[in-house]
Amino acid sequence: QLAASFSLSRRTIIKKRPSLPLRRLVTKRTKLLSKQRAKQQTLSAMVKQAQVIQRQSNNNKTHPKPRFNSSTILSIGILTTALAIAKPYLLLLLTAILSTILPYAYRENDDGESRRRLWAEFEKRTDLPPELKCEDVDLEERYWTNERGMCLLTSVMKPKSNQQVRGVICFCHGYMDNVSFLKRVEYQRFVKKGFAVVMIE
Repeated sequence: QLAASFSLSRRTIIKKRPSLPLRRLVTKRTKLLSKQRAKQQTLSAMVKQAQVIQRQSNNNKTHPKPRFNSSTILSIGILTTALAIAKPYLLLLLTAILSTILPYAYRENDDGESRRRLWAEFEKRTDLPPELKCEDVDLEERYWTNERGMCLLTSVMKPKSNQQVRGVICFCHGYMDNVSFLKRVEYQRFVKKGFAVVMIE
């Protein structure tokens, strides 16, 4: 009798339909998840498109050759290590000399001013996606010099048409990163939600 009662109550629980507010909550949650998935798929598609454009740009241009080949740099490294072990005080002298010489071993256009000039030329391309041109947001970029004499770039993205700003997001990138290209595409989703994004280069 106890088993039959348990089985009956179990069937009742299984057959009982969820209440109307619960069904509405589940439906609303499902729609929200669908929208988030669609946004993520759109963002992924834009990122892939930008990466394809970057690869095509790299393939169409011949990269300048380094001023020194890898074997020369390796020889300098071995010689520097040997001299530093034999005469430790020479390490300071060699460091001062190499800090002046080594920048010439890098490729052409490997300074901030040249990179910004190349970026300005890249923006003139006609096959770029609209998100990369920031057509849906207000973009303002300007240079300024800090107290240490470093020339820095500030990039500010704000919502269009004087929309009220809900908050400010500050982004300071890490080593070897930048605030252009895919960062513009990635952080526009905050701007479209009413946030201003301030990035420093």
